[in-house]
Amino acid sequence: MKRRLVVCVVLVSVLVLGGSALGATYELSGTWNFSNFNHSVTGGCPNGSDATGSLVINQTGDSFTLEFISGMTCSPPSMCLFSGTVSGAEYTGSNTAVVDNEGGVATNTFVLTASSAIEAAGHTVSTYVHPQNRWRRHRRR
Repeated sequence: MKRRLVVCVVLVSVLVLGGSALGATYELSGTWNFSNFNHSVTGGCPNGSDATGSLVINQTGDSFTLEFISGMTCSPPSMCLFSGTVSGAEYTGSNTAVVDNEGGVATNTFVLTASSAIEAAGHTVSTYVHPQNRWRRHRRR
């Protein structure tokens, strides 16, 4: 049986667009441009490619969603949607999905730190786990 590894690894490295600040916590709701780069891999996972595109953040208090709307290819499409929490200027988001016909599960988690209402940088960790532990992949960017 052919094994298929599809992990959409996401890194929100640099965001450039606007929002308004609310005290110590930034309000980042809106459409942002993003770039991801500086990929590294542990294990047999293929290295990711640099990407640029657009994403949308919807923030309500200390919760948010982030969705890539261009520049990323996500399979399944739900891997382009993250939910998370905000603590001060730190945004932590994640997603998890079954990504192949063998029941393999991919998980992406990112930490994004806003340095102002118009700029943020961060990193992500992505993993793939096969249900019988035949494949275990880990990628950090």
